Amino acid sequence: MSSDAAAMKPLVPDDRYVALIDILGWGAKVVADLPGTSILYDTLLGLWRTITDAYQGVASIRIFSDSVLIVSKELAAVLQSVNSLQFTALANDCLLRGGIAFGKHAEREQDSQLHIVSVPLVLAARVEKTIRVPAIGIHETAMPRFEYRELLRIPVFQRSLLFFRNMWIVNPFNIMWGASAGTRVQQLREEHPEHRAKYEWFLDLYEAVKSGASLIP
Repeated sequence: MSSDAAAMKPLVPDDRYVALIDILGWGAKVVADLPGTSILYDTLLGLWRTITDAYQGVASIRIFSDSVLIVSKELAAVLQSVNSLQFTALANDCLLRGGIAFGKHAEREQDSQLHIVSVPLVLAARVEKTIRVPAIGIHETAMPRFEYRELLRIPVFQRSLLFFRNMWIVNPFNIMWGASAGTRVQQLREEHPEHRAKYEWFLDLYEAVKSGASLIP
């Protein structure tokens, strides 16, 4: 073993919820308008730093290019953070896609380097790769235990999780961000017809929530 390896702090695995989120269409934005995209990036960074401070249950929110990594011991903190990320992204004409999973996670920061070995990160990445719509999916390892009828007592806009088209997703809406979210996505659909299918999916979800559908299996 080298002296550098021996001097490293050990990677200690612990149970964590991990969310891996990508900004849809970010590469196209960079190519089309790098100066404008840089300004948008700084805007999102500032807003997401505010979210990091707001949710004390979140251990960390890290941003790598167009990806966001959220780590916490508490599922509720991750879900609240993801909902807020979706809100701030859509307010800036961006949609998100990703996954959330639970399991053994180890990381260390040393000598300006970040090292991560994580089961939930791998699982969350697998979920993200299967999703073709602007949604944050939940891996089975991260699903909370509850009776479905318990959700029926909670107004749909206030739920953390929704079941839509055969998958559990993080609710992108809230009481303050409902109709305006639908209106903004309608505008994006008109401005970017090449991504119409993704916007149509989001609008169908909005209409289902608005109608008061049960949105449980």
